[in-house]
Amino acid sequence: MRKGIGPREIALVATVAGLVSLAVWSLWRRGGHLVPSPGWVAVALLLVIAALVVVVAWPVRSHVQGRTSRRFDPLRAARALQLAQAAVLTGAGAVGWFVAELFVATRDLAFAAARRSSLADVVAALASVVLVAAGLWAQSMCRLGDDKDRGDEHD
Repeated sequence: MRKGIGPREIALVATVAGLVSLAVWSLWRRGGHLVPSPGWVAVALLLVIAALVVVVAWPVRSHVQGRTSRRFDPLRAARALQLAQAAVLTGAGAVGWFVAELFVATRDLAFAAARRSSLADVVAALASVVLVAAGLWAQSMCRLGDDKDRGDEHD
């Protein structure tokens, strides 16, 4: 049975986003422009989304582990899982985008603006990795256990 978004899907999304980013920024650079910095707002937004994914998945984790006796809506768990998987895919795409942007920007490191842009790209890529990690953690918290333990037989 399929266990959610895994390394293959993450690598595919990051690669496709990276190739698109590489094409876009290479064309931009050929036009005589420096690659712009991704901006610290983007970094902050990625980290805030990662934190929200964890906050949304935490009650599901408590329920699955049996730490709470309160009634729990299964739709809430499904929504947490969808949010987690969206975070994984978004983070993977952002990693690919920022790494390719960094690759193109490193050609102009003689300029101070390009060095600042490269630093921002590294930080943005790391924030994207945090988003992927938060999504993967939240996805794992929405898992009930092995299918054999529940008696499900899906292929």
